Amino acid sequence: MKRSAIILLSFAILAAALGFSNQSAATQTALPPDTAQIAAYLNSHPLLTETSAEVLSVTNQGEALVIDISQALLPAGEYDETIFTQLHADLNQVFGIDQIFLTTYKIEGKPLEDWGRPLPEVSVQLDLPIDRDLIPSGPLNGVKIALNPGHGIYWNEYWSLWMYQRAEFWGIREDTLNAEIMRYVQAALFNQGATVIQLRELDLNASFGISGYPAWYEGSREYAIALGLPSSIYDGSDTNYNSDIRARPYMANAYGADILIGLHNNGWDGTFSGTETYWDTDNHPGSQALANAVHNSLIDTIRTEYDSSWVNRGIKASDSNYGEINYAQMPAILIELAFMDRQFPDNAYLHDEGFKLLAANAITQGVCDYLGVTCGNTPITLPQVVEVPVLTPAFGMGMCDSGWYRYPTERGQYAYLALNTATAAESTHRARWVPTLPISGEYKIEAFIPAHNAINWQCPTKTISDDTSQARYAIRHANGLTIQWVNQAPLSNAWVDLGVYHFNDDTVASVTLSDLTLEPEQTTTINASAVRFTLVGNAGKEFPNTEWVSENWLTDGAMAPISRIRNFLTLHKSCLAAPISDADGTKIDIPTLIGAAAQTHTINPRVLLAIMQAEQNALARCPDQTALANLMGLSPATTARQQINDAAQMLREAQDALTTSGTTSRGWITGAPMLTLDGISVIPANDAVTLLFDYTQMAGEIWGGNIPGEAGAYGVYAAYDTYLLNAPLPAQIYTLYEPIFFR
Repeated sequence: MKRSAIILLSFAILAAALGFSNQSAATQTALPPDTAQIAAYLNSHPLLTETSAEVLSVTNQGEALVIDISQALLPAGEYDETIFTQLHADLNQVFGIDQIFLTTYKIEGKPLEDWGRPLPEVSVQLDLPIDRDLIPSGPLNGVKIALNPGHGIYWNEYWSLWMYQRAEFWGIREDTLNAEIMRYVQAALFNQGATVIQLRELDLNASFGISGYPAWYEGSREYAIALGLPSSIYDGSDTNYNSDIRARPYMANAYGADILIGLHNNGWDGTFSGTETYWDTDNHPGSQALANAVHNSLIDTIRTEYDSSWVNRGIKASDSNYGEINYAQMPAILIELAFMDRQFPDNAYLHDEGFKLLAANAITQGVCDYLGVTCGNTPITLPQVVEVPVLTPAFGMGMCDSGWYRYPTERGQYAYLALNTATAAESTHRARWVPTLPISGEYKIEAFIPAHNAINWQCPTKTISDDTSQARYAIRHANGLTIQWVNQAPLSNAWVDLGVYHFNDDTVASVTLSDLTLEPEQTTTINASAVRFTLVGNAGKEFPNTEWVSENWLTDGAMAPISRIRNFLTLHKSCLAAPISDADGTKIDIPTLIGAAAQTHTINPRVLLAIMQAEQNALARCPDQTALANLMGLSPATTARQQINDAAQMLREAQDALTTSGTTSRGWITGAPMLTLDGISVIPANDAVTLLFDYTQMAGEIWGGNIPGEAGAYGVYAAYDTYLLNAPLPAQIYTLYEPIFFR
């Protein structure tokens, strides 16, 4: 049997053992393979050994992986598609490189096109796929700008599955995130009069695509197929993945775009941060100037308006390394906005709609700067729903009828005032807003607080000048219930931001304003007018209810042998597979510590591994001394060995308390609502989820919590899912190449 075939069989056995699905196959490894590992593997590959070819270099530049091989691989000096198809398939099976890199092959430093790989010939310009009226005027009127949100769901012919191209990091993945941000860029460019050419579907209301997923989830190849474009555009390479990359510039060329902007977000080993922008030296001569203008606009805007310390990773020249800009026939750039795998600040910022909107405006301004035109500061407009309140009790025509005072506002609607109450027993007045939202997604909620003069009340008789400083808004959303306290007193005809929340069809969206405040009885008024719901994004991931894990999640596999824990860490290339020095310098073996704690306290070792990742990113990168001292997120900081044992003991004691009394010592009860320390009301669906919340006390920023960078219960679940901990720990690792590609 040839060596490459043995490797494929080995990986298939491993995949079956881990229970890979279309989601888990698309999950990132903890650390990307280094270039030496890839070179060593290729140099032992039969396609190279049988032709005496050798790897000249393997380099990476951002997402680009560039593999340069000697000409001996092509004995006749002519491109052979089957060779590179086989090499790429084997590299994918062994390293999963398509989940990390955009791969470019070269022979003797020259692109494969120099050796005969064909480029598509599109002899006729295609009609622009315009599905809405263009803005008739503006500084960018007549400029055709192609927008490429990199990645997207595609058909993987080797797994025979529809798959995402990139992994999820703390609730976001590139396949949907890039499209979401590009929707904002599209809106900003429309505002300036540009003609926008979509290279992926950007309309959230579009129907489902050929994958069965919403069309806007899908990649450029699927979009080109849906548009009925020539097959040379969407079948331009040896695999569907590579064809998707090439479809992006091919479509821009066919539509005669004046500019191509590609947007990506980075991921590496969790240590990098910031923005970098690429242009290709073998592309249109205007690409460098476009990169300079857009990149500088991004950095200046983010530093001025968002984070003064945001990292500038620079403007970088690429020598035919990125196909999606190299094959473009117009000025083209590729932006890597932030690092999704850096939990803070990058990932946290990418969850913030304000950051995305700011970036979209900065990209648009950069285009204006490049073209030398003056663009106005026109806000990005997105779907809005404005609701007037439903009052309890209903408004009566006299002040004494219902306790509501009504007055007209500058918006042409009525506002309503009610006197505050100090105790729940006296609370009688509510204003409630229940919108009909057009689609599921993230909505920014704002309440309008109109101005008014002092009010002479009749029942009781008193004059009140000020609105409450402690208005209590209760927001019901897909994650539960969030309470926002607002100081209405200084506001005059102003919209106040209540936050961004996820809404879907499973939850009735509502905002309720109560007359209950923390001030003395009937000394202030609550002010109820319009509430505005603005769609600001749809990351393609609806937040689930709390039924994340099974009832027996906490104790399943508690007696797993230490060797299986070590195999798991080895599989994910973690330094924790081998002995390390603890925070106090003592030599420790993490698999042994986890196995012992799990068995002593009858706790699932996979839960302990997930907590380590959520709290300290310990599976994704090698933890330093500070991370080891805080490994399980327990206070005070101690050592890794103490943290692991204390975490297992704490979970066991909470389990025992819940079993015997129905409640944990911290008050968590299965099926009962509880407010987390980061402000989310949750109802644990089963005992396992109850114990997870009891341990963390936090929902987590991704799940709606208000503490930046806090992983919380959802962070533990996300780590459990992302790192395949929902599959059994691997009994063995089957590979002939362990020294090469497993650290």
